Amino acid sequence: MAVGRIFDRVPAAVRVILARWFIYVFATLPGLIALQGHLGDTVGKRPWFDDVEMPLNILNLRLVGAEISDGISPLMFGALLVWILQLIWLAGAARVLDPQADAGTKKVFANGRPFLWRYLRIAFFALLAIIVVHLGVKAVFTSLATRAELQGWSVVKSYIDLNLWRGAILFVMLTVIGVFVFWVRVMTVVTDETKLRRVPRKVLGLLRRRIGAAFLLQFAAVTVVLALQATALFAWRQAGGGAVWFAMWLLLLLFAAWVWQWRVSSALRLTSELR
Repeated sequence: MAVGRIFDRVPAAVRVILARWFIYVFATLPGLIALQGHLGDTVGKRPWFDDVEMPLNILNLRLVGAEISDGISPLMFGALLVWILQLIWLAGAARVLDPQADAGTKKVFANGRPFLWRYLRIAFFALLAIIVVHLGVKAVFTSLATRAELQGWSVVKSYIDLNLWRGAILFVMLTVIGVFVFWVRVMTVVTDETKLRRVPRKVLGLLRRRIGAAFLLQFAAVTVVLALQATALFAWRQAGGGAVWFAMWLLLLLFAAWVWQWRVSSALRLTSELR
């Protein structure tokens, strides 16, 4: 087909960016459309919502959240679809962007599908690590909260400060896990390793030799993208939405897709030095 031949001429980096952007934008639409219909049949018919002004205050956000929880299934299905597509995308991007890979096709998702089972196994162990970290942080701060009550700490120190520190530490530790898992997935594709227990040792060896480029830059990239998305969402809410904000959000998603492409390309350059 003519369209297929034209698309085959698209540079690999652009192909990878557009595939990621497609996941961000279009793969979430089924869940969001179903959720919109659910909210129209629930919140939209509630008397208290008739005179609500935008942006929503905290109380109204909690009320809307309670309504969303009743129709969470479509949203969860959409989130699961996006997560699986992101796994396939990462494996496919590592194959397509790797000049040393013998990829039979330039299609991102076609290259990524064979690695899905291995990526799901990696995700299982990553989930175990996240649970352990969460429970550990929770235990520490529960102990601190008990100590604060016994010693009569102020409300600011015992509640606000502790929660802020808990959130910050959780964010850092979960991002560290995320960066390490990212490297495990990339290394799995690069080495085509089927015995996954060998991959973490290779990743640790790489991080030990190139801690700055392999870890700190990746950590900074993830943090910047998450901070920008959170800031944009908050600003969008404060402005009450609108077409201009929606267009800016789409551009931000395109930027996030480019950052992910850069992360994969940077990781492949580091691994090529060690092959």
